[in-house]
Amino acid sequence: MNQPLVSVIVPCYNYGRFIAETLESLQNQTLQNWECVVVDDGSTDDSAEVVQKFVESDPRIRYVYQQNQGLPAARNTGIRATTGKYIQFLDSDDLLQPDKLQHHTAYLETHAEVELVYGGLRYFYNGTSELIFSPQHKNTPWTLDKSGEGIALLPFLVISCVIMPPMPVMRRTTIEKVTGLFTEDLPSCEDWEFWIRCCYKNVQFKYLDSPNTLPLMRLHHTSMTRNRIVMVNSFIEVRQRLRPILPTP
Repeated sequence: MNQPLVSVIVPCYNYGRFIAETLESLQNQTLQNWECVVVDDGSTDDSAEVVQKFVESDPRIRYVYQQNQGLPAARNTGIRATTGKYIQFLDSDDLLQPDKLQHHTAYLETHAEVELVYGGLRYFYNGTSELIFSPQHKNTPWTLDKSGEGIALLPFLVISCVIMPPMPVMRRTTIEKVTGLFTEDLPSCEDWEFWIRCCYKNVQFKYLDSPNTLPLMRLHHTSMTRNRIVMVNSFIEVRQRLRPILPTP
């Protein structure tokens, strides 16, 4: 098989009930030149058995097991285990619309100056098909929708994390440029800290608002009851760590 154009990294922890649908959304991509590594972060449910069926039938999908180390470490394991020119993150309870990889990689292939392409995002409640902008009972757009140099986008990102992990496709060289992977000692907000580092290193962002290219984030009991205290503490920790590079009010 030719070297994959896109590496799709799927961290998984006890989401055996969702991951089949996640991998099916990947198999339904119009772009077929991809590889996927599922990083099982110490699951105790049937995640391994579910993924193994896909591994046996699709050589593009691989399974890696590690002792539980947390989401940032699982993403980093996936980055190290893959070789694609571009990287797409996809959590094991979420989905991709069919043209996501095709549209974003096509733009990167023809615009060498752009290092990260991203688009919009929708949520859906488990068991329903309705797509919404926000789970916070207001259903209005809230994610970033701007293009340009990272330094120009930094003021928008320091307020809060307005780019979610499945939104971008980025060049593998972008990770090298920001001098590091995801910060593994952050229990939450590690993606926000990573995007801020991208801005600080002046990564070139491109926003594309195109139909059929959205990541779809599933809302369910587990995703909606994560420890809010941990998230708030991580938010504070990120701001403290990045204080030397953040713009002053």
